[in-house]
Amino acid sequence: MPKTILLFGTLSKAHVDTFTRKDGSVVQAHDTKVQAKPKLDAKHVPFVEDQLSNNEDASDEELHAHFVKEGLHPEVAKQALKHRDAFASSMKTPDHIKKMAGL
Repeated sequence: MPKTILLFGTLSKAHVDTFTRKDGSVVQAHDTKVQAKPKLDAKHVPFVEDQLSNNEDASDEELHAHFVKEGLHPEVAKQALKHRDAFASSMKTPDHIKKMAGL
């Protein structure tokens, strides 16, 4: 059975599998797939906008947990919370949150 060594580089978006054949030769397979950065789905825009504008009682941690429970990726929830103060201080339009979400 070939020996497999998995190496992760410092840029961790790619990895190299090294396979040693029975004859001793080494073969490398590069996997350079870059995972897409999670984005806010259009279906969640009204929900996120409402929560950022009106949910004054929940802490950031509670609101983050609420976002994740409703289906947002944890990183998207974290990014949305960075805009909480702006939403609390003034009414933002749906176009603003779509722009924020990269839609």
